[in-house]
Amino acid sequence: MSDDRLFELLSLDATHGLSDAEERELESLLAQNPDVSRDDFALAAAAFDLALLEEPDQELPASIRKSLASTGGAGIVLFGQPASSRVSSNRPPSRAHWFPIGLAAAAVALVALGTMLWSEKRDPMQQLMANAPDVVRATWTIVDAAKLMYPDVSGEVVWSDARQAGYMRFRNLPVNDPSKSQYQLWIVDSKRDKHPVDGGVFDANADGEILIPIDSKLRVDAPAAFVITREQPGGVVVSAGPHLLIAAPAKG
Repeated sequence: MSDDRLFELLSLDATHGLSDAEERELESLLAQNPDVSRDDFALAAAAFDLALLEEPDQELPASIRKSLASTGGAGIVLFGQPASSRVSSNRPPSRAHWFPIGLAAAAVALVALGTMLWSEKRDPMQQLMANAPDVVRATWTIVDAAKLMYPDVSGEVVWSDARQAGYMRFRNLPVNDPSKSQYQLWIVDSKRDKHPVDGGVFDANADGEILIPIDSKLRVDAPAAFVITREQPGGVVVSAGPHLLIAAPAKG
């Protein structure tokens, strides 16, 4: 997942609209970032557009132009034209004209605030850790037999029993071909029988760092370990191994 790509698609959605492929991509990224709302971006763009509707050639004060530039607003497209081209005029604004300008300034502030809040909450793992008092956390350890193929993998997993939700973060997990194999999470629950809970299949579709939501197929109440295997496309019901990564939360 790319946070920059999510922000880019949200901005395009609010100003230009998306193609079918971009819409699918945005829906996928939003599913991985449940605290991010596309409506916030759409409302900010609409407010800014409305502010300039009555006076499309109104000149904005330098302070507002500076705010636009600092928040990326200078590139907003209004009715098919860049904002900078829609607000150019040599006419000094009358007092009556300052209302839409003030609304535009408010919209700029909204965009800036929305961007700041989005930056703070765009990491759902951090949000879960901050808001779920029962969250457990563990770092990934490479199983000895897998160290040759996965020498540089690191990351962590967090889980909340109360929310039945969690996330996995990986760094340098080798990219897989989903048509040939997929990674699968297994959750060892000490309150269940010997069979681990299927935590869902996933792909490493980008180099560097990825964040994956846990898709537990059954309720988990006492996670003792999280295990990663590599399975056939779609995953398996019972894994034959081998284990690649293990994360064990500290007891107590």
